[in-house]
Amino acid sequence: TPRAVNSLCEKVKEETAVDVGRVEYIASQPWPLGLSSPQLMIGCRGEATSDQIQVDTHELEDARFFSCEEIREYYAGDRQGTPPVRLPPATAIGRHLILHTVGVPSADLQL
Repeated sequence: TPRAVNSLCEKVKEETAVDVGRVEYIASQPWPLGLSSPQLMIGCRGEATSDQIQVDTHELEDARFFSCEEIREYYAGDRQGTPPVRLPPATAIGRHLILHTVGVPSADLQL
């Protein structure tokens, strides 16, 4: 929905100073904030239209850009050196978003 896309773009800008253009919905999962107020977490892929990151350390520990190739090579290869990014747990929507974006089925990755 336009409201969700606007919220996503505002949140990314607020937490990283990165502008987001095109946004694509990928998936969703329940986000149990409490028994009386369950919410839905949506997972989207957005296209950055700026490349300067300024992290709001009250919201995030770190924010960086990685190419799909960097992630595919590390996780599908022999894993030499430090990983470019530590993937979230298998049950997390974030992991599925990363795998979807880099185009590598989870069964092909050595995690």
